[in-house]
Amino acid sequence: MHHRRIDDQPLALARRLTLSRSAAPLVVIASIAEVVGFGSFAIGAREAVAISAVLVSQFAAVSLVLAFLLFGERISRLQFAGIVLVMAGVAAVTFLRA
Repeated sequence: MHHRRIDDQPLALARRLTLSRSAAPLVVIASIAEVVGFGSFAIGAREAVAISAVLVSQFAAVSLVLAFLLFGERISRLQFAGIVLVMAGVAAVTFLRA
């Protein structure tokens, strides 16, 4: 018999998800931004999937840089190397298309 650990479940199902009143507007804004971003990608992919894919590939790097600039998050060497690789990849694709 397989025993499930409590932390194997999503927080909402485990009834451990709490949302403070001050965080609620931020959750709504993040949710709207996610839907708008996905919708923009879907619309852009119909026109030029290669360009949309390149833009989407930058999501994690841009998020990390924004976290560094806005919240003072630390960037590890590995993360910095990832940012550089993403930028190099985008530059390479740009120059190959030109």
